[in-house]
Amino acid sequence: MTQTRTCTCPNCGTEFVIDATFNPDMLTLARDIRGMTTADVSKKTRIKMGVLDRYINGLKEPPLDDVRKLGKALDYPESFFYRVGKRRPLQFPMHSAYNDWINS
Repeated sequence: MTQTRTCTCPNCGTEFVIDATFNPDMLTLARDIRGMTTADVSKKTRIKMGVLDRYINGLKEPPLDDVRKLGKALDYPESFFYRVGKRRPLQFPMHSAYNDWINS
């Protein structure tokens, strides 16, 4: 379900409205890039593990307050979590032997 959200520009502080749906893949991607576990994110944001798991698995849409907490904890703007896209595994296309070894 698409919802209207108010986001804040991280550079100038201007608030703007977006029509978007929270993308749990972006949450997982941000967490992986920062090298954090779900437990780390839970502790840093004070969002209960069970609730955070529902966000990650796409079972629950987080309220804007929680999106702000996630953005602050993971050092991403709120709008990042509303981007369209899928989380992709980190791979090195020119080194298929390395990818085979790391993914085995």
